[in-house]
Amino acid sequence: MSNNCIPNLLPSGCPTRDCSDIDLESRTLTSTATSTAIDGTQVIRRIGTTSINGVIIDDVQIPEGFVEIKGIKRTPIINQCKIIDHMLIVEGYIIKDIKYATPIDPTTDTSRCRTYRNNLNDIIIKIPFSFASPLTGLTLPTPTARVKQRYEYFQNSIGPCDKGFMGQSLCDGEEFEQVVLFKPPFAELTSWSIQEGDILRKCDEHCCEGELYTIFTEKIVLTLNFDIFQILLA
Repeated sequence: MSNNCIPNLLPSGCPTRDCSDIDLESRTLTSTATSTAIDGTQVIRRIGTTSINGVIIDDVQIPEGFVEIKGIKRTPIINQCKIIDHMLIVEGYIIKDIKYATPIDPTTDTSRCRTYRNNLNDIIIKIPFSFASPLTGLTLPTPTARVKQRYEYFQNSIGPCDKGFMGQSLCDGEEFEQVVLFKPPFAELTSWSIQEGDILRKCDEHCCEGELYTIFTEKIVLTLNFDIFQILLA
C-alpha cells in the first residue's frame, strides 16, 4: 500500500532525515513473540438494510440558450460511505449528461418560424450531495475504548536535617496503554432511484427578451438503498 501524501508515515524503502534541531537516539532491545493456533474463519454477515434519501436542486445555465431538453442520463456516484455512532453518512455526486437543442441561427424567432434547424449539444455536469440518516432498529458493534493508565512511583529521599522529600516521584513513572483495533460495520450500495421535476426558464429576471430558454432547473429526490454488513470471526 502506498503511503504517499500521508503525514507522519515513514516512507518504506526511502532514506529518512532530520528536519529540525531536535536530537534523536533510539535503541531496540531483544524482541519476543508469542503465537497461538486458533481455528476459525472471518465471516462477513449482513445485519440489515437501510434507505436514505434527500432533495437536490440544481440550476444549469446554458449561455447559448436552448429550445428543448432532448434527454438526460443520471448516474449517482458514492465516494464516501461511513457508519459513525449509528449514523449512516453518505457523500457523492450525480453525473448528469444533458442533451439539448439550440437553433443553428441564434437570431431565429422560434415562436414564428414554421421550420428551423437545430444543433444537438451535449454537456456533462456533476452535482454533489451529502446525506445522513440514523440506523434505527439495528444492533451495531461498538469499538473497545482505548485503555491508558499511569502508575506513579513512590520516592523517599529524606536524609539528615530533613533534606529531600517523600512522595510521588517527579522524574519517573510507568505507563500502560492498550488499543484494540476495531473492524467497523460498513454499508454497500445495492440500488438507487431518482424522481425529478424539470423547469425551463428564460433568465433570472421577471422580464426577459428572446425566445430561447437559458436556465434548466431540476428538483431531484434521490433514494439510495444499502445493505449493512458486519465482520465476524467464526
